[in-house]
Amino acid sequence: PYRLIGAKFIVVDDTDDFKKVSTCMFTKPEQGWENRYYQGTDPIATETGHSKFASAIWDEYAHTIPAVVNFRRQHDHKAAFLQSVLLGLYYNTAPGINLGVKELVEANIGTNYIDYKELKGFFSSLVFNTQLPSKLVGGAREIGIDNKGNR
Repeated sequence: PYRLIGAKFIVVDDTDDFKKVSTCMFTKPEQGWENRYYQGTDPIATETGHSKFASAIWDEYAHTIPAVVNFRRQHDHKAAFLQSVLLGLYYNTAPGINLGVKELVEANIGTNYIDYKELKGFFSSLVFNTQLPSKLVGGAREIGIDNKGNR
């Protein structure tokens, strides 16, 4: 029910304004795979500030990064959130219900993004802290990876 239909990626060149580019795709996803693509996300905490929202797709088969979101629209953090959710949906190539690829979020600043995904119905695509290797488990957050401490 959430399969993306008609997604259009627009090619840019050196004459375009790269500030408008939200996502760079190096290779398109191959259809029919389960558990081939994963997503790692370093979100922005608030709409103020200067850092960009970053998210990358990992291709477990090719051992490469086929696409990244590196984007910020001033005073509209949900626009960056949406680009990341759409990228996760686009790279979920498993047949059937599409809730996005499994996504590991930096928990320390990811509360707003996690809430956004939950409100949009994509909570089940997020990786729980307890699902991580034991040396990475810890912190106060249920979802994602806590980057404080020895982790």
